Amino acid sequence: MICKELTDACMEGDAVCVRALLGRGADVDYADPDPTHDGRYTWTPLLHAARRGHTEIVRTLLEAGADPNRRDRDSNTALTLAAGDGHWEAVDLLLDRGADASVPDHCGETAFDYALRAGRSDITARLRDAGAAPGRAKLMFPPL
Repeated sequence: MICKELTDACMEGDAVCVRALLGRGADVDYADPDPTHDGRYTWTPLLHAARRGHTEIVRTLLEAGADPNRRDRDSNTALTLAAGDGHWEAVDLLLDRGADASVPDHCGETAFDYALRAGRSDITARLRDAGAAPGRAKLMFPPL
């Protein structure tokens, strides 16, 4: 139950609760198996925090050993979710902590594609500086 509470605290942005639960031994990479998807895993606490732009919680989870490249059932990472929702600080932190910007999701899209679709040129520039390249976007937006 403590791990489910950690997920809830990450979704709600409760950094104090996140630190307390980690201190009590909550699994930083916990994810419930989803029976509707052949047992593949749903989101981890880091994915929830990154998706919502809770940068302090993202930092806390990474410092506690969260895997910045862990994928959900659709191969989303914390970086793709943060980039797609325009959370610049979370993107920057994830990249600094080892998130792989070249990881594609189940459709072949990378964090670069997510940021491009969201109209976030600041994030696409940061991702490009980190060595990211478009996945599917290169098919949709060929160079001029």
